[in-house]
Amino acid sequence: SRIQNNLANVYNESNRYRLAIDHYSQSIIIKQKYLHDSASLATSFANLASFYTRYGNFSQAAQNFDQTLKL
Repeated sequence: SRIQNNLANVYNESNRYRLAIDHYSQSIIIKQKYLHDSASLATSFANLASFYTRYGNFSQAAQNFDQTLKL
């Protein structure tokens, strides 16, 4: 899941947004299903929320920030 998150960061910086979202999402799924590490999961939700904020999708950003706060 760390690899997925790092790939998402690379794609984000490379302006390959769809791939960034896919990898952030995959990271979250892996962490929820297998790792049960709330701190790491919160970081992934925060990364995805920051991504959405950066590109003006504030409703998606808010949903992901809310998930971060629930952890």
